[in-house]
Amino acid sequence: RLVRTFLDKAQQAMNGNDQFRGLQVIILAAGYDTLAWRLAAEYPDVKFIEVDHPATGRAKKDAMHTMLRKRRCKKIAEGDLTSAYVGSELPTLLYFCHEAIGESCTLQDALENNIENAANSEDKGSISRSDLTAVVMEGLTFYLTKE
Repeated sequence: RLVRTFLDKAQQAMNGNDQFRGLQVIILAAGYDTLAWRLAAEYPDVKFIEVDHPATGRAKKDAMHTMLRKRRCKKIAEGDLTSAYVGSELPTLLYFCHEAIGESCTLQDALENNIENAANSEDKGSISRSDLTAVVMEGLTFYLTKE
């Protein structure tokens, strides 16, 4: 809910303001949460970047593609050929950054060099320094200590 509020208010503030080119949301430790996918469908002009461990990222991408394939097949089997592909594709501004962040690779390096578009693996993206950015780290807060 907070991300939607941020996006709605940011879009309103950007109207007629040339300070920022666009909006992007970076989700750290996304895990199996589908927040970026759901929000990318609601906000098609916003870039969403999921950052996660490669093993988790691969499993999630495979599950997403399997679900989309099943959705298409079900619609085709029902004879609904006109909408078989509507809503069964990944959003064009959904990106994945599946990199083991640590001593050998910083988050900044990963975000600048290792982003892949969910819908088109040939589209290598990167973070934009001129976009208004929200960073979501719900998947990490569980591990934070008071120190």
